[in-house]
Amino acid sequence: MHSRQRKLEQKADFLNDPLIRDTMPPSQFDALKALTQKPLSPEMKKDSNTAIEEFKRAQSNVKRLWDAGLLIAARTDAVYPGDSQGEGLHHELELD
Repeated sequence: MHSRQRKLEQKADFLNDPLIRDTMPPSQFDALKALTQKPLSPEMKKDSNTAIEEFKRAQSNVKRLWDAGLLIAARTDAVYPGDSQGEGLHHELELD
């Protein structure tokens, strides 16, 4: 197996989590699984890296707000690939 494909499959290990399968409609799960098996285009890779950096900044900002004594609440407003209502929110609450 090509090393790049192996890396993509390792990143998709989260699909083995029962919480993912139990909280996601089967059609969405199948579509997400298929998506994780496709290599990223250069544009998608750039967008992914940008999103990761933005997420890290957001995490840092939430921590600063929490440390300053502000109440932090979580909610979900939409389903997008890789996130399902339920599991996605639970995962968000776990992150620090």
